Order: sequence, then C-alpha cells, then structure tokens
Amino acid sequence: MKPFLTLLLIAIAACAPSRYVGVRHYALAPQPRVEPSAAPSDASLGIRPLDAVRGYGTRIVARDGDLEVSFLPHASWTERPAEAATRALIDGLTASGHFADVGNAADMFGPDYILTGEVRRFDVLRSETPWRVVCEARLEV
Repeated sequence: MKPFLTLLLIAIAACAPSRYVGVRHYALAPQPRVEPSAAPSDASLGIRPLDAVRGYGTRIVARDGDLEVSFLPHASWTERPAEAATRALIDGLTASGHFADVGNAADMFGPDYILTGEVRRFDVLRSETPWRVVCEARLEV
C-alpha cells in the first residue's frame, strides 16, 4: 500500500501548478557623451576599478521616494554597476582625446595620474514615468 501511496503523491505533485518565476536580466549599456573641453596633453591616466557601496551588486536597487530603498524581485543586472561605470569612464576619457593614454591602472607602467572612485548610488527611480536610472559616483585623481 505504501508504494502506491508514494506514487500517487508524486503524480499529484507533478500535476500541481508551478510557482517558479524566472529572473529577468537587464543589460547596462552606458553611452558617455563627450564634449571637447580641454587641449590634448601628453599625460597618461590610469583608472582603478570603481568600488561600490554595499548593496549595489547585480540585484536591481529601486527607490520609490527619497529614502525608501528596495530590490526589484525577479530582476537582475547582467553586470555589476561599478564595472559598467568603470568601463564608461574609460570609454569617455579615451574618446575625449585629452590624455595620451587611458586604461586600467594595473595594466599601465607608471601612469601620470590615477583615477579612483566609488559608485555611491545606482538606483532605478520608480517615482517617475518612465523609470530611469540615477548613477552617483565620487571620483578622485
């Protein structure tokens, strides 16, 4: 009798509706706008990967107001915001033509300047329509 009851329970469980909800992944594709503002120089700029304050990983942080913070369920970035911001900085500063060389500081031999920083905010603002992402970073050279 027990094997029959076990098979019956397995059959019922297999027919039960699934409550699984998949995670949607969103790509970060920053497009820095570069306006020429300074004359080109012979200096090189090494950029250290930006840090991010705790909580800004691949989970999407949302703000409904000034202080209310939540994570979007079933949604994720395809990469960490700090990595996307670092790449956007390198791309934008390279496109500016101001520096003779721009790249990862660890890959350069004695750059003239080193840029470091921290992503302090990378939030989806849901209080506006359409939603938008706000990025705030502190940078030091």
